[in-house]
Amino acid sequence: MAAYGQFSMAADHTVPRNFTKMAGREPFQTEGGTQALQRTVNVVIIGDDGAQTQLSVPNLHGALVLKGAAFMTDPRDCGRHLDDAAVLSACIKDPYAIVGARHGSDRKWFKAIFAELESQTHHGWMQLEESNRQAAHDVLRLLATADKMPAMPPIGRFGASPRATLNSDPDPRAMAF
Repeated sequence: MAAYGQFSMAADHTVPRNFTKMAGREPFQTEGGTQALQRTVNVVIIGDDGAQTQLSVPNLHGALVLKGAAFMTDPRDCGRHLDDAAVLSACIKDPYAIVGARHGSDRKWFKAIFAELESQTHHGWMQLEESNRQAAHDVLRLLATADKMPAMPPIGRFGASPRATLNSDPDPRAMAF
């Protein structure tokens, strides 16, 4: 379970009897919650008094999945979700790692966000520094459109025929981000 302000989020596939109240409230379920909570990083917060608290928060992949799900399922603040998705896209340094790790509905969420953010003049991109806009746009486009890629292309060892290793198409992983 992850806490956000006064609310706590639970995975969308949690059995209701397993909910734990936090601050006297039951957590809310959200589409994409399970996928996001499977992709977390632990962060230690040190208070002014030196007390430490460890939080588990979604990593960039999980956060972008949540933003896509929120955009598609929560009509209250779609613009904020798109703006947040643009910022998250600008933070991703290795989009190919995310392409390789996508599963479930990830691509659906990414496609939904990119369909709205496809125009490079969308407000979401305009909030970024100009030097970061194109790379962030390219990252989100890749996440929304790229097929899963093999871990490594064959390199002609272990009996592979030379014909199987030749490819006239450039390796899309050579794109710089």
